[in-house]
Amino acid sequence: MDKLVSIAMITYNHSNFIKEAIDSCLNQTYKNIEICIGDDCSNDGTTEIIKDYQSKFPNKIKIYFQNENMGKYTYAINFNCMYNLCSGDYIAILEGDDIMLPNRIENQVKFLDENPDCIAVTHNFETFNNDTQEIIENIFPNLKTENRTTKFLIRNGNHVHTPTVMMRNVKDKVQTNYSLKGMLDWLFFIELSMLGKIGHQDLILTRYRKHNDGASNNKSLIFHDHDMTLAIVEIKYPQYINDVIYGKTRFYIDRIAQGKNLYYKAIFFPHFIVSFYILTLKIFSKIKRNLLN
Repeated sequence: MDKLVSIAMITYNHSNFIKEAIDSCLNQTYKNIEICIGDDCSNDGTTEIIKDYQSKFPNKIKIYFQNENMGKYTYAINFNCMYNLCSGDYIAILEGDDIMLPNRIENQVKFLDENPDCIAVTHNFETFNNDTQEIIENIFPNLKTENRTTKFLIRNGNHVHTPTVMMRNVKDKVQTNYSLKGMLDWLFFIELSMLGKIGHQDLILTRYRKHNDGASNNKSLIFHDHDMTLAIVEIKYPQYINDVIYGKTRFYIDRIAQGKNLYYKAIFFPHFIVSFYILTLKIFSKIKRNLLN
């Protein structure tokens, strides 16, 4: 029997997009699916649209409605509530304003079935401007990278595009972190990469919608969560301290080069001193162990 695939979708005020997103799931060539939706107390009619779909497809659609908007605290609350609805063998992520192409699930299931060493798989996507429908080229040019080890992701940032992901159901091992406000995916995929390889298919299987209300437009939130992600990794996984230092240095230098934030200029020097001290201690500790042996 075909494996059950849970399509994980979070929504907030997506009334202009949610029908197209849900229809793209229902129109998949692969039919053994459930659509798990977490709605963050939308106030624009999204809730009514989702309820209408559920009444038509009660065996296909599961919903978790928040009683109040959790996004003002962290998007992680709504994501985890939705994520815990997923009972499939595999979980495919689609945001409530994006579109799956009809053969996406079929292709990704085949890949994971044939590659048991992979914990997840991504694919290429087509980005379009919501207002003009114009195709936008290379909006995330680094997301086709195939070498996405834990070390690589910590050092180089998130090279995984969330709405293209299908992963094995490991919700008992990996959840989004409530310390992060909006950029949940980088830490999520760092921890996912500790469980297996993240593969990639050179196929366009999703259409990514670019519009003014997208979360990726909130740069201050992204910068906060970037720092917080590296801090969490440093505390939770001390074996990756060298990679955290590299990642922080790379990010701070990049921000300083862009000249956009005095904060990073102010913290770069103490970061450099502390990092140099930590690495020096590690070098001397290694030399000492070698001499004793």
